[in-house]
Formats: sequence, C-alpha cells, structure tokens
Amino acid sequence: MMITIEPQLTSGFSFSGLATVDIHTHNLEYTAGTPLRFFKAPLNGEFKDITMTMGAGSYRARGSTGRFSQFIIVADLRPQVTVIDSKYNDLQTALNNFSADIDPAVYSALLQDLADVNQLMLLQNYSAASNKLNTFNRRISDNSGDKVPNVWRSSRDISNVAGELMAYANTLRFSLRLAN
Repeated sequence: MMITIEPQLTSGFSFSGLATVDIHTHNLEYTAGTPLRFFKAPLNGEFKDITMTMGAGSYRARGSTGRFSQFIIVADLRPQVTVIDSKYNDLQTALNNFSADIDPAVYSALLQDLADVNQLMLLQNYSAASNKLNTFNRRISDNSGDKVPNVWRSSRDISNVAGELMAYANTLRFSLRLAN
C-alpha cells in the first residue's frame, strides 16, 4: 500500500523545518532485525529510505522530510554498509545542490561536518559519526531562516533546505546506529 500526502498547489499550506511522518500498521509485525524500512518518493519519483525509528509490536516507523511525498514500507535487503554509503551520498549531494541557497560560512561549516562524518565512517566509528550528525543538524537548526531556508509551501516555489538536509541526516544517523 502506498500513501500519498501532497497538498494542492493553491491550498496555501506551508510549514517550516521538518515534517515528521509516523506510520503504524497491524498488517506487519516488528521483530528484532527486521528489514522493514519506511521509504518516500516525490510524486512518481525514486523511493528512498527515510527511517528514523522503528517500534515493537505491530510495525511502527517514523521518518522525516522537508516536503511531502509518497510513502511506503519496504523490506530493504541491501547490506547495511550499502545503505549507509547511499544515505551519506544522498546527504552530500543534497548539500551540494543547495549550496547557492545557504550562507557561505554556514555552507563551509556544514561541508566540514560531513567530511568529519565521512572520516569517522571510514574508521567504522559509527557512534562518533552519528554524534557528528547531531552537530550537523544543530548547525542547520541554529541557522534556519535567513542563512538556511526552512519553509515548504504547497505552491512549491521555494525549497525547504533545512528540512531536507536534516531529514537526510536523521535517516543516516538511524542506519549508523543500527550498524553500531
């Protein structure tokens, strides 16, 4: 089953920062080591893992995003290191793509944060890499607004840079913690 949350262009709906999406289904059971993950995609786009947390009992998952999308639960059978590398690359690509929208000094600091995360990942120090992602998110949060745009509007005329970057960092942190 796929869930689509996509407000009408003319609805006037907006939010700032992160949108957190929780899903709960009795049709799937959570067990330790489950490969079930929470994925999202832009309308008719490529699905990517956004899982931030999972819960016991019937399957519960939480993810975050800087915009609305289509959502689905998937059994992700990729090796954990492949998932981590993919999520890191997605975060790095998003930061690069948003470079023109971010204050240059903040962008430089965020690049350094990600370089530090990458170095820690290469050393397989996933706990320290996860903590460094907290620093990355704090830096974004502290500079949200003028230095890092943080608003999403249903008219889709601006990018929620802060929300998107923090969402990528959140799901990478989740996977690093699983690998730890």
